[in-house]
Formats: sequence, structure tokens, C-alpha cells
Amino acid sequence: MKRTLLIATLIAMLLGSCKKQGPNDEPGLPDKPGNEDTLRVSLALEIDTVGEKIVSFSVITDQSPVEVVYIASVAELSDPAEELFLRSDVSREIISEKAAEFTIDELLMDTPYHLYAAVKYQDVYSSVKSVDFTTLPNQAEVGELSIKVLEVTDHSYKFEFSTRDDQYYRWITESQLLINSQSKDPYDYVCEFGIPSQGPITVDWVNGEWFYGPSGPIKQADVGPDQDYVIYAIRWDFDMGYPLGDVIVATLHTEKAKEGVGAVDVELLDVKAAEVKVKFTPSDEIENYMSIVLPIADVEDADNEYGGDSFLINVIEYAETQWYCSRKEGIVEMSFTYVTGTFQDFYVNEEYVILTLAYDKDGGKQIIRTHFIPLE
Repeated sequence: MKRTLLIATLIAMLLGSCKKQGPNDEPGLPDKPGNEDTLRVSLALEIDTVGEKIVSFSVITDQSPVEVVYIASVAELSDPAEELFLRSDVSREIISEKAAEFTIDELLMDTPYHLYAAVKYQDVYSSVKSVDFTTLPNQAEVGELSIKVLEVTDHSYKFEFSTRDDQYYRWITESQLLINSQSKDPYDYVCEFGIPSQGPITVDWVNGEWFYGPSGPIKQADVGPDQDYVIYAIRWDFDMGYPLGDVIVATLHTEKAKEGVGAVDVELLDVKAAEVKVKFTPSDEIENYMSIVLPIADVEDADNEYGGDSFLINVIEYAETQWYCSRKEGIVEMSFTYVTGTFQDFYVNEEYVILTLAYDKDGGKQIIRTHFIPLE
């Protein structure tokens, strides 16, 4: 009985080996994707970088060109060899080299994933390779972006951002008075006006100087003495165009201006409703000076609410950055017709103040106030 069974088996094997090959039969091709008995393409799958919502990986094969099929799935595929090539949500790309890098974005943060990939070369598939990875948590929440104030003077401050080299973010620094007057939420403020930056940087924020980005000047610094300033920053996804995490904040207070020892004599030559002619005569200690005219009510508000001369110095230096006034040297005669932001006549019988900001040669500052009332 055993001999009969053995003979029958040998006959069946011989008949199978003598079967003719049909015109559509291709030796070595798999019956279906993933048939391990007929695979002839090798594949290596390596994770390169993992971010919060992104993964980059390399595919290395021994054939080219090949079609690459890949997917990052939270759920584990029950039969990767068959499922991967039948799914409609996989990515497919043709590569002409034997090694290529790919990126999958829009992933969930802090989430485990299974990365699957395979290649096809002339209708022959590789085996499906799989690598597990976990996306990073929200880096803003784990302290990956920080602000440190390094130096403060009466007209400047220096600060630094510490973060990863590849981290994008937006930031802005403004006077606390300006922020309060606009009543903007810090989140909206930095998202709307923030300066785009990447990686660790150190910023010298000097009054009147520009901050330069990759394409040129972005924002001019406005820094006055004895004032509160706020620096806002938020991590940013520039590929998708939206913020990540919460706003981080640093605050500082600038030093009081060094009091000047020089003087500028301000002589009213002619006071009319249409214009006021003035002669400025600086002392030897003065390097340069500039002046603006404000109604007495505005000056009194500055004295009562914002710190008097310190705030007014800030106002005049800001006016210089906006080309409302310019610095003068030596004896100068000039006329004022510019009032509160519009060109118009002075209002008669109302009091005004000429504010002259004088700069000593050794860096001191002082404001000289000259009152006048335009007459008919």
C-alpha cells in the first residue's frame, strides 16, 4: 500500500513538470501581490526624521525604475502584503533611482504609527516592509521655544529665541502702551503681525534701526526710555499656514534716559494763526536736536498718565522714524504749521507746546518745553 502511494505521487510530480507553458504565462510572477514564493525585488525601509505631524523616510531597492507604494496607518494592517496594493488611500510614486526619500505630513501629534512600503518592478512586487514610529508631541507645550532678554538700555534691548534649528515661529515686540491702546489679544496680535523666523536667533532691537529678514527690511524698532515692552512669540507651521501651541511672552522695562547737561534756547520770532516762527540756539554740549508741536492737553495727558518727559521722548523719537521731524544742528530758524497729524492752521487762543528734544554729545537727553498761544 505504501509503495502504491509513493508511485502515484512520483507520477503526479512528473506530469506537473512536463506541463506546457501557455502564451500568457510569465514565469516568476506572483499570483497576487505579496506572494512570497516568487519575489525577486529587494527593499529596505528606513525612518529619517519624525516631527509633530510629519515623517520622512527612505526607500532603497535593488531595481530601477520602480513604483513605490506607501502609507502611514494608525491601525495595523491585517494582511499588509495584500491590503497595501488594494487600498485607495495609499501614495504611489515612480522613482528612477534605487534610493529615494519620501515625506508624509498632516499626521496626528504624539501618535503611534505603522509605516508600510513596497515596490513594484516590471509587475514583480517586493515584500511589504513595515517600521513603527511615534510623532512628536506639541513642542510648544514642552518648552521647545523660549525668549530671554539679554540687555536693556534707554533706547534699545537685546533678546534671544532658543529653539530647534528647524523650528519656525512668529514673533513681535511692541510697547505695552501701544498694545493696550489697540486692545488686541496676544494670540491674534502675534499671528497677524508676527515676524517670521527660524531656529535660534539673537535680536538687537535698537531705536530707529530696521530688523532685516531674508528678503530685506521688515520692521523698524521704536524704543523709548522708561517704558514697558512685551515680546510675543508662537511656533508656526509655515507649510500649512497656522500657529502651533500657545503664545509665549517676555516683558522688559527700558532704562530712564540719561539727563542732558546742554541746553537749547528756543526763541519765538513770530506767532500767528497760520504759523509760528522759531529760532533754536544750542549750547556747545549739544550734538543735535529736533522738535514737534503738540496741544497743551496732549502734553498734560502725557505728564499725568504716561510718565512725562520719558514718554514724550518716546513720542518724539517715534515721530522721527515716521519722518514727522528731523534732527538739526547749530542755530536754525524754522516755522511750524504741523499740528496733531494734519496740516492746518493753529487754533487761535489755544495753548500749544514746542517740545525740543536735545541730545548731548555724551549721550544725555532732555526735553525743552516752549509754550505759546496763537493770536489773530
